[in-house]
Amino acid sequence: YKEMLIAKKLDGNVTDKTLVEYNRLFKKHFGAIETQRIDRLDFQGWKAWLRDCIVRDSMTKKQTKAVMTVVNAIITYAIANDYLENNPVRDIMKSGLPFRAEPAYSHVKVEAFTPQQTEMVKEWCMAELEDKKKKPIYALAILFNIRLGLRVGELCGIKWSDVLSDRVVIRKQRVTKYNLDTDDMSVSY
Repeated sequence: YKEMLIAKKLDGNVTDKTLVEYNRLFKKHFGAIETQRIDRLDFQGWKAWLRDCIVRDSMTKKQTKAVMTVVNAIITYAIANDYLENNPVRDIMKSGLPFRAEPAYSHVKVEAFTPQQTEMVKEWCMAELEDKKKKPIYALAILFNIRLGLRVGELCGIKWSDVLSDRVVIRKQRVTKYNLDTDDMSVSY
């Protein structure tokens, strides 16, 4: 696993954010097979392990596919480096696993507020600003962003010097940069 991560990091085709997600999934799900030799795990062994993961963690098909992405990355690396001759898990997702049903919210299409919904948010903000017991910062930030329509990173990147009398200048945005240290598998942001 660690060799695969190092190779992917050196390859440069995968971001550190993706490697951090691989690492999170590996730590959560792979404990039962982590010390086994990859060439000794056949289709039935992988299937039993995956079934245990699905049942133990009540995983959906989507969550299972994310775990299988890590499995396939490991196996692809093992094949490329002659640890394995073929992929024993290629058809594992077709083998009748006991997935938990997807929650309803995962199928909701995200849409922008309608003008009426925007007015309701503005009214809520104004009520929050009138309540002297509450901090105004959140309501002000929401109102500010309704007016500007910025992405979160752009909003977080604004400085007072960017706010002019007649406009706001967007000079930068704030983004989270992930870094996975493949020596000790630690993550920094």
